[in-house]
Amino acid sequence: MFYHRINLVYESKKHKIDRLASQPNEWQSYLPHLSPRDRLLEVFKNEYMRTDPTYFKIVGQIWTDRELVGHSSSTIEVLLGIERFSAHRDRSPNIIHMMTEVERQKLADLPDEFRIYRGHDERLLNEISWTLDLNVAGQYAVGWKEKRQISTGIVSKQDVIAFIDRWQESEIIVPARVVRNIETQPAIRIEQ
Repeated sequence: MFYHRINLVYESKKHKIDRLASQPNEWQSYLPHLSPRDRLLEVFKNEYMRTDPTYFKIVGQIWTDRELVGHSSSTIEVLLGIERFSAHRDRSPNIIHMMTEVERQKLADLPDEFRIYRGHDERLLNEISWTLDLNVAGQYAVGWKEKRQISTGIVSKQDVIAFIDRWQESEIIVPARVVRNIETQPAIRIEQ
């Protein structure tokens, strides 16, 4: 009986999603009903979403969803349509909708250039998630103790994709390739 009920709920949800997905410009209505993994798969399908401010708001929600593990540079760059961007002009002006009003203001309040940090193991320096907070970077220095590292560098505000602070991590989303003067040291030294 219990499994029958679960199957009915699942079928009902699937039917609703299929119905909404078939209607133009109704993607905002069905996307929240999907699992985090299915949301990611769905956003890759529709190019028209990239011109809609609501799309970028949903990307921000997906990025900060704690159920979704394995954030990577390639994922967020594809979601934002900037897989190979190197200049501010290549980005959609709607990317600002990835941030909340408070986050946009915090980004605006930052100086034109500022220091950022990234905790990682040896292989993960070239990812997109950095922070303004050295202690937060230390929490993300993962892997074998001998391989934990913290990198620091300077970034121009115009190169920042977004500032995300919903988890009080002062996250700066910026490709490592635009971070200058990167220095890396073992996390053990910084933690002591």
